[in-house]
Amino acid sequence: MAKPPKPSHRSPEDFAEEICAHLALEVDDLQAEGLSPEKARLAAVTFFASTLPTLRIAKIDPAKTLRED
Repeated sequence: MAKPPKPSHRSPEDFAEEICAHLALEVDDLQAEGLSPEKARLAAVTFFASTLPTLRIAKIDPAKTLRED
């Protein structure tokens, strides 16, 4: 049986930066596939919505993490 992962010692800010980077990459990929910037962002945020419980546990404000730059 696999061992559970060790708890992370990353700061909430570090974790938020990584989520933002992944979100931006997804938006770029979706735009490359032909989606408009608005639709690409909506699709990416919808896809990453599954991270919201994790963000809350890590005490990261989802509104700031998933904000539009």
